[in-house]
Amino acid sequence: SIAMTFGTNSNAGLYEAVDWLVASDRVDVVSLSWGENDVGTYNAYASACPAACNASTDGSYEVLGPVLAAAALEGITVLAASGDCGAADGTSGLSTNFPASDPYVTGVGGTQLTVSSSGVYGGEIAWSGNSTGATAPGCQNQGGSGGGYAPFPRPWWQQGTGLPSSPATRGVPDVAADASTAAQVYYGGGPTGVGGTSLATPIWAGFTAIADQYAGHPLGFLNPSLYTILRGSNYSAIFHDIRSGSNGYSAGTGWDPVTGIGTPRLDRLVAAL
Repeated sequence: SIAMTFGTNSNAGLYEAVDWLVASDRVDVVSLSWGENDVGTYNAYASACPAACNASTDGSYEVLGPVLAAAALEGITVLAASGDCGAADGTSGLSTNFPASDPYVTGVGGTQLTVSSSGVYGGEIAWSGNSTGATAPGCQNQGGSGGGYAPFPRPWWQQGTGLPSSPATRGVPDVAADASTAAQVYYGGGPTGVGGTSLATPIWAGFTAIADQYAGHPLGFLNPSLYTILRGSNYSAIFHDIRSGSNGYSAGTGWDPVTGIGTPRLDRLVAAL
């Protein structure tokens, strides 16, 4: 079953929605498509918290962070879109996107998928927002899979996985899925195509729900298991390693700040998890 949860378009709304989901004990997987760049969020947090934090202003880190950690402890998988504005994420420099950048969240980037006329997989490259109409508003000229290096210390599960030694911070995204094909939805009274990492993230939520079903229990926080696969000898059999394309950073072998560790061969990922 799916629990659709709505909040106001604000930090407070995001906190309230996620907090309700975690506290309700109704879900095993949470998919988040709302986010904001880490540059503004981190600067606000550093200047105002913890002395004057509240959920409506600087609450993304100070308030939502503990809720995301609680979700991991309770065995809830939280997935979040890495953003649709490339490595800049709508800033004049470089920035990751929160909450995809949170160490207790699995950040989901995007790819551009090719299939044959008969539906056979034909390969993927990193998603660039101006390669298709399926982009977020305002990102058409700078778009693509969000990613980079977040203002959090590098988690233990990313150690020894080929990430660069500098900066020694959390790398985003962790994984990726098709962001370019565009799903047809009704919006404003008519059909329209929606893509980007806001599409890739619920795709991964579906992957996770299938894996949970086969496991017979919630898999919870995925990142330690995903990076164990990356370090293992069967990585290339379980994931498509996306090596072409750019969001400002370039895709490459293994983990990269565009598509993470890649896209899954789902049957093999389910077996590995």
